[in-house]
Amino acid sequence: MLRNFLKAGIGGAGSQAINFLALPVISRLYAPKDYAVWAIIMASSSILGSIACLRYELAIVIPYDDEEASSLFWLCVILTGFFAAIAILPSIINEKFLFNSFPFGGTSILIAVGVALDTVQQVESHLLMRHYKGFIKTGG
Repeated sequence: MLRNFLKAGIGGAGSQAINFLALPVISRLYAPKDYAVWAIIMASSSILGSIACLRYELAIVIPYDDEEASSLFWLCVILTGFFAAIAILPSIINEKFLFNSFPFGGTSILIAVGVALDTVQQVESHLLMRHYKGFIKTGG
């Protein structure tokens, strides 16, 4: 168990080390206002990402039947698509009907993509947790 714990810890520490080592290069490429835009997009994506599935991805672990878990997975996908469409809707309305009179950037599209990626990550982690047998003791 300690070995598995160390594997997980080294993986997380390795990913953080890569981010830290890339920081000098990234700070030369982007201005502080670009970081602010990125922070807004990431904050919006993480908040909407937890709302997008209405937290149904947590229920994927519970059912014993794989068919019911699959139904919950597709429910999460449909809800995420619905919320992504709502996020993109203002951009479409602006371009089709308002003729770009109101400056609306592509931020909503980036947020929609971020929400979709966050939701896929959450659903995937719960699907893995559903099939993980590491903490279950066998009868033999």
